[in-house]
Amino acid sequence: PGDGCYKEVAAYLLDHKRFAGVPQTALARCDVNLGQQTVKVGKEGSRMGAFQVYQPNCGDADDFGPGVFARDAVHRIAIFDLRVLNCDRHGGNILVVNPTEGGAEKNLVPIDHGFILPENVGTMGWPVWMDWPQAREQISAEQVRYVDGLDAKMDARILSDELERRISQASLMNLRLGTALLQKGLRAGLTLYEMGTMVYSRGATDERSILERIVTESIDAGVAREGRFNEGNDLFEMEELASESGEETSNWSETTEDYIFKYASRLLDDHVKAAISVKVKATVGRRLLSGTGRVRSIPEFGTSLKPSRMDSKRRAALSRSEDGSSMAKAPIQRFSPSAVTENNVFHE
Repeated sequence: PGDGCYKEVAAYLLDHKRFAGVPQTALARCDVNLGQQTVKVGKEGSRMGAFQVYQPNCGDADDFGPGVFARDAVHRIAIFDLRVLNCDRHGGNILVVNPTEGGAEKNLVPIDHGFILPENVGTMGWPVWMDWPQAREQISAEQVRYVDGLDAKMDARILSDELERRISQASLMNLRLGTALLQKGLRAGLTLYEMGTMVYSRGATDERSILERIVTESIDAGVAREGRFNEGNDLFEMEELASESGEETSNWSETTEDYIFKYASRLLDDHVKAAISVKVKATVGRRLLSGTGRVRSIPEFGTSLKPSRMDSKRRAALSRSEDGSSMAKAPIQRFSPSAVTENNVFHE
């Protein structure tokens, strides 16, 4: 769609070290010979195209159940999608590849990235991997290290230079936000599914996603800040007033783009902390329901009475049966709820 070919190349450039396995992709220009006239497709105004290396496969993800997919492969694609805010990840654009070393689990190859890096962050459609059990599992330490090493600001510069500035500044800003969400969430111990719920929606809904609300509030704050400059306020006067009121004076010299990003980053921190709090409470609730760590306040059936606490008359009565025979060989009595009295103390 439109400049989708540039997004396809961007996906390959952002997949450092072939982490997610995006096939090698390049921009292509085609010269067409129509007899006496040669038509050049490229900078002269016609569309460019994306040329991608063919990936042998045994089908797409819709042809298989998620149980045969390697957990590591699912996590790598989910990490990539969250980073670039992919709006179009269904089973048909994930190729399935047989393992090369005879393993049982199949590998995955992501394709079709024309809808990554949106200019406007809305509530995006539910990606297929959000329904796979692997998305709810913790990712490996190796993958956490990879995410920690990402530099979205540098990546934005690379895309701008390599793709002739065909990726808009708004899209590059959203690359930074998607990467920030991923890094903050993984450092806090959130799963990819938990982070996905901040971005995606399963169906048509009027409720905006957490990320959409964050971006909207941050842009509004940036516009309001820019408006103060447009009103003719002198930068040095604003810094002096900010200093007197205790505000950070360095903020006034930042670009609007950097200000919006920092504002959104602080909001992301708050929402990640809230998600962790909910997760901890849910974990505690499950443990209580399952009985983990519960102190039993009543005895189990089959526990014995402590003879020393019985009165002498009852002890004597229990020592004989109705026919007068001794009961000394059977000191254990079965617990019956109806037999509980203030004189009976039960011990495990």
